[in-house]
Amino acid sequence: MDSDPGSTQKLSWLHERVFGSTHGVRPSSGGGVVDREILDQFRVSSSEGVGVGNVFRKEVGSEVNAIQFSGDGKMISAALGDGSLYVCRASGSGSSSTDLAAAPLTAVAWTGEAKLVAGDSEGRLHWVGIKEGGAFENGGSIFLEGEKALSLDFSPELGKIAVGGQSGRVALIDAETKAEAAGLGERMPPGEASRIFSLRFFDSAAVSSSSPLLAWGGWGGAVQLWDVRAGRKIARIPGPSLSGDCLDVSDNLLLAGSYRDRENLEIFDLRTLSRLESLDFTGPRGQAVNYTSACRFGRGAKGERIVLAGSCIGGQVAIFKQYEKFRPELYLEGVPKGVFSAGFGGEPGLFAVGSGDGNLSVARVTF
Repeated sequence: MDSDPGSTQKLSWLHERVFGSTHGVRPSSGGGVVDREILDQFRVSSSEGVGVGNVFRKEVGSEVNAIQFSGDGKMISAALGDGSLYVCRASGSGSSSTDLAAAPLTAVAWTGEAKLVAGDSEGRLHWVGIKEGGAFENGGSIFLEGEKALSLDFSPELGKIAVGGQSGRVALIDAETKAEAAGLGERMPPGEASRIFSLRFFDSAAVSSSSPLLAWGGWGGAVQLWDVRAGRKIARIPGPSLSGDCLDVSDNLLLAGSYRDRENLEIFDLRTLSRLESLDFTGPRGQAVNYTSACRFGRGAKGERIVLAGSCIGGQVAIFKQYEKFRPELYLEGVPKGVFSAGFGGEPGLFAVGSGDGNLSVARVTF
């Protein structure tokens, strides 16, 4: 990745305008603690007492359109623009890949300890198993007529895969039989308003409904919340306009990242369906044009709630930490061709980003 260590070693951007006075940190000419290898890959800006260490960086050969950690956090899968699926250990040791589709892979989800499903831009879903030694086993595929598999998530409780595409309707697919079990929402003519770029199964006591629930969004300018078992919509949250894997839920909080230069990271309270805050994803000097293309909730070593965000326009990665409000703690700048995907692993502070230049980077942030 691009690097400019000479001009950034002394970069300091802590001041009350960015962090506020309740933060408990003070300006410093040195900034936070950074790992040399990470500094060589990115331009790093951090608050005092924040460390970032390199785990690994892999050149996977094509755009990393989607990534997902396995349920135990020990493996990472990546859906690539050349139609191949890449899998490696979260430690960086051991990796394998397979050519899966003629079209770009656009989404991926783990359905078991060594089982995956990947979707492509022509509407096909591909089942894959991983055998001992890292070899792949083809588990078959299905074709969703008139769709693009733009987003995937799997519910172990239901045994169902949710697929969001270009029709505005979510298909529910049985993970074992590969048959379509049901559909949520109404099919619309393909267009900007109908595309579903992100969806997430979740359980939440904040919403009075049977579990599990499903949240989804895209270019339609709203996030939909559905009761999956009842097959009914329970709420609509207007505002977010998603163009990537930009939805997540943590307890009563919903995170949405929008493809725009303002109000592009928002936190909503699921109990009231109201917006709690809009995060300042504007870069360390407040002048970047960042369109959010990926975001996730995560946890630090002491249980701190943190947010990971990436921009495909500004080429930046940001880490926010929750105090009374979320505040930016770390920026990594200079991601070539932008961030296409991002996620947190099983270990506290472990995160991964996939970029348009065909690199998968994994690092760890500490407070």
